[in-house]
Amino acid sequence: MKYLIFLILFISQSVHAKWVTGIGYFQPGEYRVENEVSPMPFGLNIVPMIGYFSPRLRVAGPSVSARVLGNHLAEMRLKVNMIGDRYKAHEVELRKSAVDVGAMVRLFFLSASYAADISNTYKGTHYNFKFSWRFPITKNYFIVPSYTYGVFSSDYTNYYYGVRDSEVGYFSAYKVEEAIIQTITLVNTYILDKHNSLVLNFSYRLFDDEIYNSPTVEKKSYTRGSFFWNYTF
Repeated sequence: MKYLIFLILFISQSVHAKWVTGIGYFQPGEYRVENEVSPMPFGLNIVPMIGYFSPRLRVAGPSVSARVLGNHLAEMRLKVNMIGDRYKAHEVELRKSAVDVGAMVRLFFLSASYAADISNTYKGTHYNFKFSWRFPITKNYFIVPSYTYGVFSSDYTNYYYGVRDSEVGYFSAYKVEEAIIQTITLVNTYILDKHNSLVLNFSYRLFDDEIYNSPTVEKKSYTRGSFFWNYTF
């Protein structure tokens, strides 16, 4: 999770609604065996971005969240988001990105979320526990470190990391059970002025053995990053 077209990583802390536009570059990282397609949802590494952020509503392209209860310290949100890396290799058919809908509850730096596929793609669910907080370093520079512990249903893991009997050839058949993906992320934001900011994002993902043992997965862990220029108005 997180490198979608129109995606924006800078979320305003202001009480006023803001529009944000700009451009970003994604380096998704590669952990699959002989992937024939870009893992990104639309196959693009350089993407235009547009977003709308207010205390109650956040829209970043295909990612939408709405606060239904709470405030900036504790809240409940409904969310729609894209998920899943695209993959195709040899006889393995194209695995597409999916659209999820779910809910998230947060208390200070701890949040828990649950989501299900509504795009009829992987036809499963997943839930996440996340620790995250914003730390100001200087007046214009702040960081947001986070740790996410994700549990993904067998429907999700089989779709993205399994090999069906009909796809046997270069790869052997492989069935995946429920699995865990852990992610450590560091978002660096530098505010140039009241309109312009730069965002540099790094993340590290670690798969458990259920996923790593798939013949389509080459690495147990990998890194990815992104860089954005944002204009707020």
